[in-house]
Amino acid sequence: MIYAFRVKKPTTRDVVIANIRELMIVHDDTTYALAKRSGLAQSSIMNILSGRHKISVENADAIAAAYGLEGWHLLLRDLPNDLRGSPAISRLVNAYIHSKPEGRQYIDSVAERESKYADNSD
Repeated sequence: MIYAFRVKKPTTRDVVIANIRELMIVHDDTTYALAKRSGLAQSSIMNILSGRHKISVENADAIAAAYGLEGWHLLLRDLPNDLRGSPAISRLVNAYIHSKPEGRQYIDSVAERESKYADNSD
């Protein structure tokens, strides 16, 4: 008999919490330091990170702003450290949104090709 195990796909909350934790590690932050820079209570930060409280859009924006990001950046799974806080992500998304369908198709093909190239270069 063959057993198939499903790997649980991370929820949006899991992704946001993981990104906040990673940003804290990269910036050598404590919950106190993040609370001070974001304007949130330290207990709120701790409750968000533990999953005890849901994160509101306003709190996500405040935490992201503490790192020079926009709130929606916290939703991006597996974002490399060199792109965290980079304006490149916002520019790319904005260009994609404002492109014609042919332009989007081109951007998609370049991204797909570069992704395959990156996977093969490891």
